[in-house]
Amino acid sequence: MLRASLDIARRFDDSDLELVTLAYLGASLVHGDRTEEGMFLLDEALAGVAGREVDDFVVLQEIFCQLFAACEHSA
Repeated sequence: MLRASLDIARRFDDSDLELVTLAYLGASLVHGDRTEEGMFLLDEALAGVAGREVDDFVVLQEIFCQLFAACEHSA
């Protein structure tokens, strides 16, 4: 389902949806013990945040929540 959301976000050039989906997908991979792959996707989402590609504060909040949850899980 997350991969389908990522495809839709990219097809419609929706950066908020793309970045929050990357964060959720990354965190889910970390929780599934695919830490390196998941952290790569979380890093990609954070690069979008740093590049000011996120317009919605709720999206920004969700990206950081997923990052913190993944970090906590992998510690």
